[in-house]
Amino acid sequence: MRSCLGVLAVGCVACGGDGEPMEPRSDVRTFSSVQRITITGSEGSITLNGTDTAGTTTVTFTPSGPGDNFQFDDNFGELAIGAVCADGSLGCGTNIDVELPNSVNFDLTTESGTININGMRVDGTATTTIGDMNGRDLGQINLTTDALSGNANMHFRLRPLSVVMDGGQSGNLGVELPASGGGYNLITSTAGAVTTTGGLDGDEETGPLIELRSAQGDITVVGW
Repeated sequence: MRSCLGVLAVGCVACGGDGEPMEPRSDVRTFSSVQRITITGSEGSITLNGTDTAGTTTVTFTPSGPGDNFQFDDNFGELAIGAVCADGSLGCGTNIDVELPNSVNFDLTTESGTININGMRVDGTATTTIGDMNGRDLGQINLTTDALSGNANMHFRLRPLSVVMDGGQSGNLGVELPASGGGYNLITSTAGAVTTTGGLDGDEETGPLIELRSAQGDITVVGW
């Protein structure tokens, strides 16, 4: 599904000498002093790669078809990114890859594309209709994921501040958490199977909140 565009700056669309769009090619943009990033996608993937160094945010936009291109708005540390389709609508099967400081807050939204979140910390939300979500080497983060019916698996390098994940109707959910440093306030809700390993089957109300819910999907919690 594609929706109407807001008022944002749009990148140029490359055309051949006869005025016809050229084959899709990646477009790379850099931004400085980003404090929050908002990305809206559709069928393509969204990937965040967080680094420990401060500095620029680099966005690589790879369109799926001729004429599809970047949409962005950089406003006082608030960076909004999307994809402009050849027909002027929002979405397309575009892949958006971002390398950024891991202290940047993020809000990610897609319909059926995969969301990958690597190395991030601080605060973030990820929302999908039916796409999958994956996280690796996450730090001390407040993380919220929401799906109509999508799978999500998150691996935490450090103990998170809080994690709330909703798999919707049938999404399977999984978290890998550091077992050292204390317990977790673990809350699970599903008609599917719940599996906990690695010593994380206790209920520590004073620990970080880990709330995992799905109507029928399986939930897996692993301590490492």
